[in-house]
Amino acid sequence: MVGKIIPAEERENSVVIALLGQPNVGKSTIYNRLTGAHQRIGNWPGKTVEIAWSKIKVDSKQVILVDLPGTYSLSGFTEEEEVAVRFIVEEKPDVIVVIADVSALARNLYPLLQALELTDKVILVVNMLDEAHRWGIKVDLDALSRIINIPVIGTIAIKGIGVKDIIKAAIALTESSSKSRRLSYGELEEYISRLVELMSEKTMLPSRFLALQLMENYEEVSKTLPEDVKIEVTKVLEDIRLRYRRDPSIVVASIRYKMIDNILLRIFKKVSIADRFTEKLDQIILRRGFDILASIAILLGGFYIAFNIGGVVAENIGYILGEYLLAFATDLLLRVTANEFLCGLLVDGVLRGLVVVISFIPLIFIFTFVFALIENVGFLARMALALDKLFSRFDMSGKASFPMISSLACNVVGVVTTRIIPSYKERLRIIVTSQFVQCPPRQITLAILLGLAFPPLIASAALIMYITFGFILALLVSRILKTFEGKARIETPIELPPYRLPSMKVIAKMTWNRSLIFIKRAGVIIAAANVAFWLLLNIPLNSGSLLEVAGNVLAVVFRPIGLGWKEVVSLIAGFVAKEVTIGVIGLLYGGYDVFMSTISLASLLAFLTIYAYYTPCLATLVAIKVESGSYKVAAKAVLVSLTVALILGYASYAVANWLLNFP
Repeated sequence: MVGKIIPAEERENSVVIALLGQPNVGKSTIYNRLTGAHQRIGNWPGKTVEIAWSKIKVDSKQVILVDLPGTYSLSGFTEEEEVAVRFIVEEKPDVIVVIADVSALARNLYPLLQALELTDKVILVVNMLDEAHRWGIKVDLDALSRIINIPVIGTIAIKGIGVKDIIKAAIALTESSSKSRRLSYGELEEYISRLVELMSEKTMLPSRFLALQLMENYEEVSKTLPEDVKIEVTKVLEDIRLRYRRDPSIVVASIRYKMIDNILLRIFKKVSIADRFTEKLDQIILRRGFDILASIAILLGGFYIAFNIGGVVAENIGYILGEYLLAFATDLLLRVTANEFLCGLLVDGVLRGLVVVISFIPLIFIFTFVFALIENVGFLARMALALDKLFSRFDMSGKASFPMISSLACNVVGVVTTRIIPSYKERLRIIVTSQFVQCPPRQITLAILLGLAFPPLIASAALIMYITFGFILALLVSRILKTFEGKARIETPIELPPYRLPSMKVIAKMTWNRSLIFIKRAGVIIAAANVAFWLLLNIPLNSGSLLEVAGNVLAVVFRPIGLGWKEVVSLIAGFVAKEVTIGVIGLLYGGYDVFMSTISLASLLAFLTIYAYYTPCLATLVAIKVESGSYKVAAKAVLVSLTVALILGYASYAVANWLLNFP
């Protein structure tokens, strides 16, 4: 089973070192400091969580450094945790380096204790020691090393202090025969032993580690066990409940945190390590009522900055490429060949698709950068905490607010931003429901058509209503999907890291790598789909183009609300890009005045409502496929949004007709 992420030929004669740690501990900073720009990405089929790895040379040794996804534990609650455990078990790294933040050791040592159940080759890195020094706290790293009997290294990663020592210590550990001390769970050892006997030869996981995982997360971990073994495991867990009068997961966590408390009491000169500045600022930011307002203000502020920069850059790039490159290509091709069909296919089909991909790069990059900055400063976790209670009523976590807000700039960005959601199932649900949030092209199209139909004040109010209702729909549909699919939200701890100034170089590199991954994966699909749509629009039949024929067929669904094939084709055109709809309306009708004069007000409102909430655009669907790893999720996004849009379209038509005919 070795070599699925790292090819066997790459691994040969190399030392594999895996970096493990909770979010916000400086793991990515250390990884980037050690590897530079030489990064590769891997993931298992069916898994969207990616693992970054790089091959470097240290002295005469070939070293493969692996950046595992940030995980709060190794209990298997989230896909990140599952992927991290799977890598350790299947790929068998030579050394696991657990990275901890000195200001959050009580939480950060938890995955360390779990890692020690998987392998003896573990190193602990205590990062951000400068913060401990600033608070006047001395951390005895030698004592910590003696207590758990593993190498412990202190670092200030953002300055590069101690970072290179990690590789040296890891290489030395591979050549050492020393073993870490086995952790004792006291009276719980009796039940661990019973589970270990049941687990013998039933799994690839170390039986002791699996026994503890079953106590922590029985529902997920037990899925692969035979039914007869499940029955026996349930008996053991029930015995634990009877003895401790608590759930086994709480018993295991309590024992581990007691171990951690005993360790901390022996290595710190001061027990309290709270940052005074962080405490004072949190007293303001996290004040009840103000916390939600502050979170929304920060998000919208970040959104405004990112959109104004990224949107302008993207628009200018799109304009330059569209006006000059495509015009030059058209002129050149017409000189080479007089075939207008071939010229249109190459220019409007192929090149225009590539222009769309290129124009997305600055928008995705800047949005990813802004949100990475918010996260690394320490605001992201606080916003999640502030909004968590409200969103929990709709089966969402507080972090769901980030992709929803960023969808206001672009639904593609919203889909990509779902990576911060801890639960894979919740991530997929937010990917689907965030499509109801209005992106700028939809906002502009709605504003133009509403402005033609109503006075400015009413048109503005209607536009605000459409945008606001998009957020409400995202929450409501998520709650409805829970009824059919079950709970998606997972209760996970929200760590509040100290406020700190992040490394701009590290954030920029992380942002570029994430953006590049999306562009590489999505570019080919978008370009190919653009060609397909162009062919549908331009291949003639006896009764019109293929697209016109399709419009006439689909118009059967829309005729009861007064919409014909032209409106249907305009909606289909919006599938390529939402802004295309307004252009196609003008093209098919010969002007917007003609369109407004031939459609009733009730039918117009039905059209606008369907347009506001129907299927995502092509680029967004590609992003959904890339992020979810599944065409089924992309199809689900289309089905859910289209169904809701049609229901609302029919409802708006009925209500408008009733109001217009009200005596």
